[in-house]
Amino acid sequence: MRFATIQRVKIGKTYEVLVYFAQTTKASADSLAGILRYASAIRDWRLWLFDPLSHISCGSVLPQRRVDGVIAGDDIEALPESILPGNRHALVSVSGENRRRDVSTVLCDNAEVARGAALFFLARKFRNFAFVESPRRESVSEERLNAFADAIRPACDSFSAKSADDPGFTEWLKRLPRPCALFAANDRFAKVAADTCRISGIHVPEEIAIIGVDDEEMICNFTSPTLTSIRPAFENGGYMAAKLLDELMRGKMRKARRLRYGVDGIIERDSTAISTTAISAPSALEAFIRQHATTDITPESAARAVGHDTARIKRAYREAYGRTVCRGIQEARLKEVQKLLKNTRIPVDQVGTMCGFGNGLYLKALFKRRFGMTMREYRKHG
Repeated sequence: MRFATIQRVKIGKTYEVLVYFAQTTKASADSLAGILRYASAIRDWRLWLFDPLSHISCGSVLPQRRVDGVIAGDDIEALPESILPGNRHALVSVSGENRRRDVSTVLCDNAEVARGAALFFLARKFRNFAFVESPRRESVSEERLNAFADAIRPACDSFSAKSADDPGFTEWLKRLPRPCALFAANDRFAKVAADTCRISGIHVPEEIAIIGVDDEEMICNFTSPTLTSIRPAFENGGYMAAKLLDELMRGKMRKARRLRYGVDGIIERDSTAISTTAISAPSALEAFIRQHATTDITPESAARAVGHDTARIKRAYREAYGRTVCRGIQEARLKEVQKLLKNTRIPVDQVGTMCGFGNGLYLKALFKRRFGMTMREYRKHG
């Protein structure tokens, strides 16, 4: 059953918070994890989790009284008036289809997602591009389409877009100039494109390389070929939504806010695995960084491990991943820090040294700036 109540020790007022969205996707599951991470540190929240689809099989019911705040991934208008908060600013939507201007939103930065896909393809010297749209022309799809088109324009010989449910979708794929770099609004539509290519005898990735969005592992790993996907920072978005709602409920903020979160990276799989030296160098460098992040590698030594032309390799890496090699090493080390803080009881002062950070004070400042909390707070609540 997907309905639960989490009791907190009561200190003064207890805030009743309703989290209302279907928990059927990786995006919703990761967002919920971020909300729970924030809520675990708040002693005066009582959290209600409600999946609007669960009542079909589980008999879940909504709270029978007015709540103090709502985080919704589905239509807020579907909620009964009798349970909506008296403070009408205490509503946060994580759905891109929310149209109410009085409701705060925390959404994925779709322009950053699209630029990530564009940089990935441009680094591999593609000149022909395509985009698979959402059948319902959702705002998320349109934002990604427009930003992708803008990003690839300087190096573009051809570009076209088509809805995944268009009757002419198969013929459109067959007519695309080759080789072609295809970006889909999400993994579901990327799968439609990959399956259609396979049925039509179009080779992926040799003729059409495909990238989706969301890193839905059940879709990406069980499509043939497996799908490369951009992974938005959904958990960070959930945390941001909970923090924003907390400020709205407590009166620290009285106007609707529009916040955006970015991406965690690109998960490369077979749908973009074109085997040439120029294409594989950034991927090889990224793999080397991940494997050796906790050692004393430098941008120069990491690039030399991949090839002799270190300047070209570092430039290709920056074009492919949108960051310098130095930043890539830093991000890989921070991920190792997070793992040790979550999964071990190693003293905080030793974690940095074990993960390749020589300066403990620098790491502490960097960690707080990057994640919005100290390392000790992350261990306690992460």
